Amino acid sequence: MKKSQPLHPYFTSQSIDVIKKYISFFTKEGDVVLDPFCGTGTVGIAASMENRKSILFDLSPFAVFISKRSLEKINVEKTKNNFKYIKNTISNKINETYLNEFQKKPQKYPNVIFPTSSDAKNMQELFTSRNLYNLNRLLDIINSTNDETCLLYTSPSPRD
Repeated sequence: MKKSQPLHPYFTSQSIDVIKKYISFFTKEGDVVLDPFCGTGTVGIAASMENRKSILFDLSPFAVFISKRSLEKINVEKTKNNFKYIKNTISNKINETYLNEFQKKPQKYPNVIFPTSSDAKNMQELFTSRNLYNLNRLLDIINSTNDETCLLYTSPSPRD
């Protein structure tokens, strides 16, 4: 895996090449590297690339989620096939909602109240009914794949 930048921007991200040099200089293959402020998981990825194990944690649930997903091993071909299936299944359905005046209501969406600093107060202010309806359909199709990789990104566990 080639990674010079994290999968998601994070305010303290460091170059993986620099981290790899530190890890290879200060540890031996098979050693364990500890990162108690894991952020996007760059230290864990660098440790893996240098044949070291890693222990990562962070106070931020967002950082833990990003680092876990950055270190996740996936079957690339299976994932490509699942995303192709999802795209082929949903594309025409979404396009159909733009052919006529949209009348349907979204069946479900999280009733999330956004922070007061947000531009929108809730989901209804952020998305149109058509958007919410299509996002619901997309989520249903993703969930129907029963593929762990797809599901990892749509429903993080509460422990993340």
